[in-house]
Amino acid sequence: MNLTKRFHTIILCDVPQMGMHNLPSLKRFTHFIDVLYDTHTRLIIGANCSLENLLLLSNNDTSIELQFHHRQLMDDLKMNMDHPTNMKASIFTGDEDLFAYSRTLSRLREMRSKVYWDQSGPNRKVD
Repeated sequence: MNLTKRFHTIILCDVPQMGMHNLPSLKRFTHFIDVLYDTHTRLIIGANCSLENLLLLSNNDTSIELQFHHRQLMDDLKMNMDHPTNMKASIFTGDEDLFAYSRTLSRLREMRSKVYWDQSGPNRKVD
């Protein structure tokens, strides 16, 4: 990501609480955190909730938006919603996503530690 080559510290303001109800944004955020973490880029987040409540990690979300995304994906894959094995596919259970979001939360905790802060930002070793 070009941002991490140019800036050693990134500031994000007004970060909303995310969960399975806004899956596309959550996936982009997860990827963004992975890139920042891997490049030892510092991150300052402004949010209306604590870090522990930033990511809602529940695979029991039955929101209309999530169901819409599942239906859209099933249509694209030409899958039948009535077939029981289709709805149990890992792309619909969210198990991989939940693991990725748990990892993101863990990385965010580490990124606010003194050890990470001392080894990142202007002190980082850029490849």
